[in-house]
Amino acid sequence: MKIIETVKLDKIDSCGSKSPLMIMLTAIKKIQECGEAVEILMNDYDWYVSLKYILQVNDLNLKIEDKGKENGFMKVDVVKEC
Repeated sequence: MKIIETVKLDKIDSCGSKSPLMIMLTAIKKIQECGEAVEILMNDYDWYVSLKYILQVNDLNLKIEDKGKENGFMKVDVVKEC
């Protein structure tokens, strides 16, 4: 698996012009080939649930692999399934 981008989202720093979900989706849209992935670190469980739901309802050929925790952040890889 090749990580093409890493995104770190902190709920404390989440205010601003872009929502955390849009930041994740923008990164995920860059995945083009089998074996490519985006690594996402987040510390808000609601973002995780929302990401899973968005991938499911849009029938995207992507899956989420849980990678545990790192410094208080949930770590997941969004990978293209082939």
